[in-house]
Amino acid sequence: MKSILKEITDLEEITNVFTDSIPTELLFNIREEYSISKDTEILFLWQLGRESLIVTIDFISSSWVEGQDIYQFYWEDIGQVEYNEDDGTFVFFLRGNNDRFYKLGRRRFGFIASDATDDLDLYEIAAYLNNIAENYFIYKAEYELDALGDIPEEDDKQEEIADQILQICDYCRKNTQTEYLLIRVSLFQAFAIKKEYKKAKEEIDFILDNNLEEDNAELYYYYELKADLCDELEDVFGALENYRKALDLCQDSVKRLEYRDRIEYLAKILNEKFLDIPYSERKLILIDNEFKSILPDTFIVLDKNNLPENLKFPNNDPKIRELYIAHPYIKGSYLPFSDYETNLSSDKFDEFFYFV
Repeated sequence: MKSILKEITDLEEITNVFTDSIPTELLFNIREEYSISKDTEILFLWQLGRESLIVTIDFISSSWVEGQDIYQFYWEDIGQVEYNEDDGTFVFFLRGNNDRFYKLGRRRFGFIASDATDDLDLYEIAAYLNNIAENYFIYKAEYELDALGDIPEEDDKQEEIADQILQICDYCRKNTQTEYLLIRVSLFQAFAIKKEYKKAKEEIDFILDNNLEEDNAELYYYYELKADLCDELEDVFGALENYRKALDLCQDSVKRLEYRDRIEYLAKILNEKFLDIPYSERKLILIDNEFKSILPDTFIVLDKNNLPENLKFPNNDPKIRELYIAHPYIKGSYLPFSDYETNLSSDKFDEFFYFV
């Protein structure tokens, strides 16, 4: 939000405005005039003679005569901002009610009345202010999340920060229908801190499923996070699959080496513990020349040259690109999907005669 307000100060013919480096004495006087504590950051300040205007993360406030007449309204109440060239004012319409509004003259954003100003600049200011009004709740969340600073090392303080993150994100989501990458990443971070790994994974899945990350060059990072979460959840196959996706997308040579090491380690673990995976998750497998990532809830693709231990196939010779289904009674035994009913009937028949 502060960067948007700074765009206004960078326009030509703007005077008497500040976003950074507000003179100490002026800042002190303004805080006194508006009764603002040091904890409230002033993001934008205009001052001329005995008149002034300030913008904070929560409100806009303007003084006409040294605090004797202070006009204040809150960003959360504003739904739209327009410039009215007939009277040279910016009109701040209330959310859900365009019949109610606030007006501020253009001079309070740095254009003095005598300026022969191009109206395009004034409409540009209106566009900046409208951007803030329409996206206020995400800008507020971004500001408050940034104010939390780095995650502390102490566990009890981490828990406190996680709760604050959840509170900030919940407030934003209650007040906007738009999904934001920042909010979902922050929720992931909070759940990960609280060791609620399933919820953290749901946030990463949402980001990937809804294409919230528009920069394809950064997608590998989310697959890495998802792989780490699968690892925490003891989902070896999921971790392996997502590290492979991260490897396919990543261009960083150091990261790629890290992913290869993790994949090699997890492939070994998967081979040793494959039969410990729930039956429903390993029910269908496809044999190929390499491990491949596939759609979830379909089948697992295994490398013929590196098959898990203790798997049994007809004639001990699994065929390339053949789909196999796990035997419902004999652990580790896989039957060709195409001959499943026939083979299963034969096994049941043999079992019957065994008991007889």
